[in-house]
Amino acid sequence: MVVIPAGSFIIGWAAAEKTWAATHGSNAASVADEAPQHRVVLQSFALGKYDITRAEYAIFVRETGYPPGDGCGKDSFKWNKQPDLNWKSPGYNQTDHDPVVCISWQDARAYVEWLNNKVRGQVSTSGDGRYRLPSEAEWEYAARAGTTTRFWWGDSDDGAAAHAWCKDNSDGKTHPVG
Repeated sequence: MVVIPAGSFIIGWAAAEKTWAATHGSNAASVADEAPQHRVVLQSFALGKYDITRAEYAIFVRETGYPPGDGCGKDSFKWNKQPDLNWKSPGYNQTDHDPVVCISWQDARAYVEWLNNKVRGQVSTSGDGRYRLPSEAEWEYAARAGTTTRFWWGDSDDGAAAHAWCKDNSDGKTHPVG
């Protein structure tokens, strides 16, 4: 876990970010949800340093019998639900060390609840002693890393491959966590 310090930031997209997203394949509905911009004040919180892996999620599924879901989307900005895809078979090869994909918010909540039951009394978690999913504001605050630019490394998506797995360098698949 990484402790994210308390602070405030402007959440939502500026007009320039909306224009950029619209020209890079985002649909109008998802862009509209990012407005209006407003200041948010957050208390400190802890966030997992790494994504949950397929192996970790598989333990949860094996121990609980949790169902695999009824499809997921495969296109980057656009939701395109394909019923034959799920976390075990997302449409491309993965290893157990890759991040789990094709899970819903409800699936993630079920995983966190299972994790809380597994570690109860064993580890120090959030202020109330439980793991939880970050809020949208907490996630954006952590992802922006104190910056006011479109990306934490700047405003241009040029060079994104130096900072993250993306369309241009990922070969269309995920890569091991860590």
